[in-house]
Amino acid sequence: MTSSHARAGTHQRPPSPVLPWPRRLGAWFTVAVMLAGCGVLWVGIPIGGFWLAGELTNNAGYHAPVALMLIIPAMFAWAVLLAWFNDIWLSITGGEIVLVRDVPVRRKGPLEVLLPACGVIALIALVIWFFVAAENPGPLGPA
Repeated sequence: MTSSHARAGTHQRPPSPVLPWPRRLGAWFTVAVMLAGCGVLWVGIPIGGFWLAGELTNNAGYHAPVALMLIIPAMFAWAVLLAWFNDIWLSITGGEIVLVRDVPVRRKGPLEVLLPACGVIALIALVIWFFVAAENPGPLGPA
């Protein structure tokens, strides 16, 4: 197979010169915003949703359903915002072109790595907190 034939799902960087420093600074800034935003998505929104549900309801039976109704749309809206920042990064740098059967299908940005990586880190932190630092509130809940 010659080099002109790419296999399905291969990645190719567009031929571009080194970015000037303002564009590099802008690209790194958007990556930093996406990294912080991924942390907010996986940690901040669930904590905030449960806190807000606790403020809105007095009945313990409604706490988790109300939190779920708050968390799911907030995570969706936040993910759309993160995708917008990913598009900004792609417009600054050009991204990495993904080829399928020699056809450029889409461009790959840093969000594709940051989002699952931050999710795994948040899950590991949750497991460590649950088994190491969390206290048992007892059968009647916290006093």
